[in-house]
This record gives sequence, structure tokens and C-alpha cells, in this order.
Amino acid sequence: MVLVPGGQFNRGRTFDWPDTKVKWYPNPLKDDLPVRPITVSTFYMDEAEVTNERYAAFVKASGHRAPYNWRHGQMPEGKEQFPVVDVSWDDATAFCAAEGKRLPTEAEWEHACRGSAENQMFPWGDRDPTEKDAHYDAPGPTKVCSKSKTTLGLCDIIGNVWEWTSDWYERN
Repeated sequence: MVLVPGGQFNRGRTFDWPDTKVKWYPNPLKDDLPVRPITVSTFYMDEAEVTNERYAAFVKASGHRAPYNWRHGQMPEGKEQFPVVDVSWDDATAFCAAEGKRLPTEAEWEHACRGSAENQMFPWGDRDPTEKDAHYDAPGPTKVCSKSKTTLGLCDIIGNVWEWTSDWYERN
């Protein structure tokens, strides 16, 4: 696990998306506005996404259901080091509890994702991502931790697969 130092950060988007000011699209993804200062306490976060191998061990030890895309409840062959996908929020929460952990809040996740890149578009700054930075715009996920780590030492915080957080989303 990686120690994520607590502190205050500007939660929300501090930059414009390319379509922000397009007249024919009046409400482009404004859920992360307005930007506001928020404080989070120090916490630990897994260095990387949960692999199929780790999740299979959890399923075997707990009797918890396997992801629906695992044929006959078996992890896809050759995908042991790929991130587990097709798990519900309840599945992710049960996995965390079995390891004595919890899902991060959305604010904690955003703080960890930003690392030292406060007010920038990506954890590595404002430049466009490269294949070295993140797995994106490609069919399916890739092996966990196959891209550069963030300044905090986290893998795949951008790209690869989406992560669950512990709190409830409500647009307002």
C-alpha cells in the first residue's frame, strides 16, 4: 500500500475540456464544478488495481461470487496480472473488507490521483498522455502496473479500468 499524505487540495476541474465553450453543447460534464478547497486526512491506498489473481484468491477463500465474465467461475487464462473487471460496488466492498481495507472516498481518490500535480489536467502535468503514462484508447485493459507510476507511487490511476469509490454520487 502507498501512504497518501492528507491535506487541502482544490477539488474539481481547474481547466477547460475542448468542448467546454462549444455553443451547441451547453452543459459539457460540469459535475466537477465549481472548484472548491477540501481537506482529506492521511490514508493508505493500494499501489495498483486489484488483479484477477488477487480477486480469485478472495473468491476461493470467501465463497463470494466470481465476476460474471469468468466462464464457469474461473479466472480468464493468461489474465492473472490484469485488473479484475465486471465487479459491482458490493463485490468491491466485500473484497476490501476481506483484506481489512476499504474503498477510498471520491475526494481521497481525486487527491491521490492528483499527487503533486495540483491544478493540472493529469498527474504528470498538463501535457497530453503518452503510452508511457496511461493505457487508454485501446481495446480492453492491460497488465496492472505496466505504465509509469505517479509521484506518490500509484499505478494505473489514469487509464486501464475505472475504480470504485466508497461514497454516493449525486449530481447536485
